[in-house]
Amino acid sequence: MTIIQSRQQFLFEKTCYIENWPLALAELSLRQVGVPLSAQQARALGSQVRGFEHYFHQGGMLSIDDLHKPLASAFMQFSEGCFVRLGSRSPKDSDLAIATGVRVHSVSTAIRMLTDGSARIAADLLAALNFGYSPYIFLIVRTFCTKLIPALHLHDVVADIVVNKRKLNDQGSVVLLEINPFSVKTHPALFSWSNDFDGSFRINQ
Repeated sequence: MTIIQSRQQFLFEKTCYIENWPLALAELSLRQVGVPLSAQQARALGSQVRGFEHYFHQGGMLSIDDLHKPLASAFMQFSEGCFVRLGSRSPKDSDLAIATGVRVHSVSTAIRMLTDGSARIAADLLAALNFGYSPYIFLIVRTFCTKLIPALHLHDVVADIVVNKRKLNDQGSVVLLEINPFSVKTHPALFSWSNDFDGSFRINQ
């Protein structure tokens, strides 16, 4: 786990967290709901991250019962499920995400997604605590993905899409621009052909 050591670095990186986006930028993104965490909640959630518990509490896991109510309230806006992440990063490295993807349909699954061995989530929660920052959990809807994958005639492709939004809470429209072969002839963009595509789940945002 790579932990941010410098306050200057943290202050720079947090400007990219979803909760710190300008409204005009947020309106260009997908429909999402943020749940702010207190320092106590962030520490309790961190103490639940399997393999990293000791960074947050030496006496074992802390209770996260008070997280259930605000998350349940947020989930009411996503009847067909959503994707869960911190404002900083997604838990794409958690065992559950690797096995099933990061789409969730309940509070309990969302918490498990965040805590199932994700070094990314542990590092970002610890950085927030170290620098006195209140992190956010975000629920995000990406309905286009659930329609695109069944429609594809290939198992592996690189898809370019366009997201059209006019208002912050508007689901907007997503249009498929093109698909490219899943091969080294296609530019990997934010990924690397040398080590990212090993058959496990990958997403960059």
